[in-house]
Amino acid sequence: MANPWDVVFPSSTGTLRDPGNFRKQWRSARDDIGFQWVTLHTFRKSVGTLLAKSEGMASASAQLGHSSEQITSRHYVQKTHEAPDMTSLLQAFGA
Repeated sequence: MANPWDVVFPSSTGTLRDPGNFRKQWRSARDDIGFQWVTLHTFRKSVGTLLAKSEGMASASAQLGHSSEQITSRHYVQKTHEAPDMTSLLQAFGA
């Protein structure tokens, strides 16, 4: 259904959704499917991480509407928990 605001998820009558009602519907839906840990902020952080990794921190910051890339980097982009493979170097401890 087309809507004058070009939103992805308009209300059932084609208008903008009330934020409070949407949050209530979201909590109910996520609880029903067992994803209580997923919040609307989870989606925002996922978008920030995806954009930063694919398009750069400036694009992520602009999309999220932040005044600085530092805010985006510090609070919205998942830090990697992977380290370089140093197996051969660390084998010295096992010798």
